[in-house]
Amino acid sequence: MARHLVAHGVPEDRIHFLYGDDGCEFLDNLGNWFTRAMSEQWETAKEHLDAGEAVVSVFDVDDDDVGRIRSLLEEAGIAHASYYGEWTNLE
Repeated sequence: MARHLVAHGVPEDRIHFLYGDDGCEFLDNLGNWFTRAMSEQWETAKEHLDAGEAVVSVFDVDDDDVGRIRSLLEEAGIAHASYYGEWTNLE
């Protein structure tokens, strides 16, 4: 999946694969406590990780590039893609 994204111009350092406790810890360090507390999407991502699912995140997606990134992820087999302003979370 990462190879597909990189081959289509997504910088490798913006692609993160999150799993289990390490993924939850990564999400716990995003933003600040207020933005996390107010983010339904952040909670949903944590729930997916707690359920044993993997989450793929692409950070720093420009607003104009959201549709292209979503299409690339869907081509790579992502079941669901959501854009959250600064990062895209996928299950």
